[in-house]
Amino acid sequence: MKIWLQCDRGGEPKSKATVRRSCSKKVDCPFSLIGKLGTSSGNWSLVEKKNIHTDEPAKFLEGHAFARRLTPDEESLVERLYLQNREPTNIHLTIRKQNSHIVCIIQDIQNMIKKIKLKMYGDRTPTQILENMLQEERYVYFTRVNPPTNTVEEVFFVHPDSYNMWRAFPHVLMIDATYKTNEYKLLFIQVVGVTSTHKSFCVAHAFVAKEKQDNFLWVLEKLKELLVDCMEPRVIVTDSDQALMNSCDKVFPKASILLCRWHLSQNILKHYRAKFTDEDWKIFKLSWSRLCSSPTPTLYNYNFERLFTRPTNDERSDVLDYLYNVWLKDYKEKFVSAWTNTVPNFGQHTTNRVESQHSKFKRYIKGPNNSLHRLVWLVGKVVESQHIQIKPSFQENKSVQMGDHKIPFFDNLRGKVSQKALELLLVERKKLHALRVAGGGGTCGHQLSTGCGLPCACQMEWWESTGLGFDGG
Repeated sequence: MKIWLQCDRGGEPKSKATVRRSCSKKVDCPFSLIGKLGTSSGNWSLVEKKNIHTDEPAKFLEGHAFARRLTPDEESLVERLYLQNREPTNIHLTIRKQNSHIVCIIQDIQNMIKKIKLKMYGDRTPTQILENMLQEERYVYFTRVNPPTNTVEEVFFVHPDSYNMWRAFPHVLMIDATYKTNEYKLLFIQVVGVTSTHKSFCVAHAFVAKEKQDNFLWVLEKLKELLVDCMEPRVIVTDSDQALMNSCDKVFPKASILLCRWHLSQNILKHYRAKFTDEDWKIFKLSWSRLCSSPTPTLYNYNFERLFTRPTNDERSDVLDYLYNVWLKDYKEKFVSAWTNTVPNFGQHTTNRVESQHSKFKRYIKGPNNSLHRLVWLVGKVVESQHIQIKPSFQENKSVQMGDHKIPFFDNLRGKVSQKALELLLVERKKLHALRVAGGGGTCGHQLSTGCGLPCACQMEWWESTGLGFDGG
């Protein structure tokens, strides 16, 4: 047996690049050794063939790819960490922590990841990889093709667990879009719902080419196609994107379209915060919050007068003009409680649940240049994580009792309805004292009844006065 050893700078450069610049460490160094295994003794011997180096000895092994090579165990570790969505930098740190003498660099980890991808996906195109993944994971999905180029430009998909959860809780949808998630610069749309235990869950996702009405219409129409023998959403919460609002009105004409209060507040903050001192800004924010939370039209008019008749200078009058002309004049019914709580919104006045999903998703992807199949894989992980949290919450709401819920009035409800529902009823009961002071002539506004489908203070007052409980006597 013989082994030939040579300098890693031996040989001539093989690159024939004519357009892009190329480089090589090959300098045709003639140094070589021959190792021979003795058949009788079993010992190795080295024979110098050419003991001449044309280059200086290396001072740092990190400059030699052969010295930086990973062992099979380290390659296996890189693959496991990559499949756990670890960044190359973190993978490199983990390997260096296990073996402080290793000299591999981050580029070696990235090259290893390329080999892992090649092993996983072979020579399939990105579209083929994406479609295979959607089929293998049993997603319900649709694609839209650009006719002139015959290329897939938009993808709509629903995880099987999301589909089942949505059919159980179809009443409220929150929709929002985000950018900078994928290498194709496609808009990423997320549709989110909420359970009776106040947990968020993803309903559907989509990659679309543009933030136009036609794109939103396509997504919502595909969403509606899945509503086989199932109740359509009663309330849809969005930001102030007119194209999305128009699409929702067209596809779900019976649903109430509400505007996200948080986005409205952010718009005001962005354009007019500089016109206020810190103290005046706190007062203004409080007044605006009271106006948005006004439970009845009468209180809305009262809070409106207080906000708009406050002494102000010419610069701040621009703020009031903006609030009235842009938002309150035409859209107050879409974000002020006096009107939004007349429909079953179940306490959802913002798209913060979707924003939270965006934030969680971007913590996973860690960059804007991801492949679509990688993002779909991450969506699956997020949905699985949600499902793991939601299932225990149902059992906990049946078996765990909160201390302030142990009142006779709730005897027939504990363990049968969610703790969130009992919490809302507990808050509503505080209004009973005000109703009793009014001598039975007051009203609670019935917002809990219309907004969440739960008994309001007026109904609880009648039940307590008649001695009837929640079971009807």
